[in-house]
Amino acid sequence: MRTFHPESTIVISPHVRSRGTTTVFVKSPSARYRFSGDSARVLTAALPFLRQCVTLAELELQTSVPVDSLSAVLRAFTNDDLVDVTDTVSASDSGRFMADYFRLCDAWALDVFEGPFWRNMFAGKCTRLQVLGWGIEFYHRTLGADEHNDLSVKYCVEDADIHAWLTEHFSEEYGHGSMFLHGLRACGLSEADVLGSEPLQTTGDLIAYFNQLAATDTVAYLGCYGIMHSPRVGQTAKRVDEQFAVLAELYPYACGLMEAIRQHASLDLDLGHDSIVLEKLAARETEFTRDESIRILNAAWGVPGAFSRYFNGIYHYYGQPEAKLIRPRSTPAVARVSGD
Repeated sequence: MRTFHPESTIVISPHVRSRGTTTVFVKSPSARYRFSGDSARVLTAALPFLRQCVTLAELELQTSVPVDSLSAVLRAFTNDDLVDVTDTVSASDSGRFMADYFRLCDAWALDVFEGPFWRNMFAGKCTRLQVLGWGIEFYHRTLGADEHNDLSVKYCVEDADIHAWLTEHFSEEYGHGSMFLHGLRACGLSEADVLGSEPLQTTGDLIAYFNQLAATDTVAYLGCYGIMHSPRVGQTAKRVDEQFAVLAELYPYACGLMEAIRQHASLDLDLGHDSIVLEKLAARETEFTRDESIRILNAAWGVPGAFSRYFNGIYHYYGQPEAKLIRPRSTPAVARVSGD
C-alpha cells in the first residue's frame, strides 16, 4: 500500500474526472473509484488543489484536513492516477528530472486519444462536418502556434541562449497554416471563407493557454512541449504515413486535408522536433530548482486538458445537425462539451 508523508509532492492525472458530493464517483482512462462518507468529504476538499503539484503539508493548510486523513483517502488511487513526484521535483540533476518528465508527458498525452473524437475518427464514424471542422480548427490552432511562438521570443529577454533557441523554433514553425489552407481547398472549401472564419471557443482557449505562458513564464512554457511532441520515441515517418493512409481511406472526401496534416507531422519529424528546447536547457544546467521543476510540470499538466477540450469541442459542435462548417468572424458558436 502506498504511503505519504507531509513533504510528499503529488499531482492528480489531468484525465481524472469526478462527480457527486455525498458520494463521489471518480474515473480515469484506466480505473473507477467510489468514495462516500468522510472519504467523499476529504476528497471533495482536496481535488481542486491536486491539479497542481502540492505537498500534503500544503494540502493540509489549504483544506484543514490532517495529513493522516488525506493520506488514508489518497492512497486509494493508482500510481498513474495520483502521481508522487517528490523525487522528480527534488532531483539532484536535470537528466533525472527530464527522464521522469518525459515519462509523465507520454502518459498524459496518450490519454488525450481516449476521448470521443479520436475513438470515432479511427472507427470511421465521424461525420463530414466533424472531419472538415477538425481541419478548420487545426488551421486556427496552427495560426495560434505562430502567436505563442512569437510571444515566447518577445518575452524571453533575460536568457540569450533560450531566446536564440526559441527564435530558431519560431522560424521553423512559422507559416505552416498555409499547408492546411491548401488541404482544405483541395476538399472544396473556399480559401476566403477559411481565412475569414471564427474558431471555436475551445480552440481559442487552447491558444490562450500557450499565449499566457509564453508571455509570463518562459521556463514553464518550455514544459508544454513534452506533451505537444509526444511520444518521445517510436514515431517514424513510416508510422505517420500509415496512420494518415488509414484516415484517407476512411474519409476519401478529405484526402487533401489528411495529406496536409500528414505533411505537417512529417515536417516536425524532419526538423527534429522530437527534441525540445527544454532538453537544451537541461543539458546546459546541472540541476533545475524545485520551483522550476514544479512550474514545468504544472504547465505540462494543463496541456492535455486543453487539448482534450479542443477535440471535444470539435466533436460536439460539428456533430450537431445545425452546425455551420464556416462561421464568419463574430458569429457565436458554442461547443457543447460534457465531461470536463
